[in-house]
Amino acid sequence: MPNMTRYRTAAIDVALRRTDNSSYTERMNVLIWVMLGVIFVTLVFSTIFGAGTEITRAAVVPLAIIGSGLAGLAILEFVKLISGGAR
Repeated sequence: MPNMTRYRTAAIDVALRRTDNSSYTERMNVLIWVMLGVIFVTLVFSTIFGAGTEITRAAVVPLAIIGSGLAGLAILEFVKLISGGAR
């Protein structure tokens, strides 16, 4: 099992937009797993309450906003990698 402290540090680095305490791979792993978690919660919520209901829409819209923000962070991490700013 990997050292979870490294991923906690990577999550903090992603939140603060730093690159000095964690590697690119660790930061991207954190982003990908959190995005998968948001997708899973969305699917479970829509399965339980039914797709298209008001309750589901009220919950899915904030999750979609969170997912979009995470996708934006992943794109920024990738841009840092190709521009040479990530390690």
